[in-house]
Amino acid sequence: MPAAAQRLSTEERHRQLLERGLDLFARHSFDQLSTDQIAKEAGVSKALLFHYFGSKRGYYVATIQEVAARVATATAPDPSLPFEPALKGALDGYVDFVKHHGALYASLVRGGVGADDEVHGILDVVRKTSVDLVIERAEIRRPSARLLAALEGWVAFTETTTLRWHADRGFSERALVRLLMDTLLALLEREQRSKR
Repeated sequence: MPAAAQRLSTEERHRQLLERGLDLFARHSFDQLSTDQIAKEAGVSKALLFHYFGSKRGYYVATIQEVAARVATATAPDPSLPFEPALKGALDGYVDFVKHHGALYASLVRGGVGADDEVHGILDVVRKTSVDLVIERAEIRRPSARLLAALEGWVAFTETTTLRWHADRGFSERALVRLLMDTLLALLEREQRSKR
């Protein structure tokens, strides 16, 4: 191991390994990589990888958690803005994140370990946070079961539409944000009308 690598603090080494993991799992599915390949590409021994993450799966889960944290940061709405401008800002941040980190985001949304409850749990938290933020910022006091289901559907629509946009860029970033906004606002307006 190079001397420079040995001088990294525990936190720096952990951060470096996470960055390598983000790159690796953006390019390869979990099953495509062996532990030996991961250690080689990360420039560390398998023992060191296991020391920090416990296993190949532990390493993957840690990278998925990091992607989720980055998505949350990129999409945090400005608390000083009214609902619609805050929503637009959050969607701008989301689309920009996917534009620059599409493969990484796809690894979060599509997963790579099959039916893994922990990985799915991370994604569920990301999705629930999105729904909760809309409810909170739109000042909806008692969301109906129908509205909750519709908002969950909007989150899924947002993920799928944005990944499709990232893959072919058939229309502009601005048009994508407008589509996502218009869809949500129409959904909320319909819910309001149904209560009158």
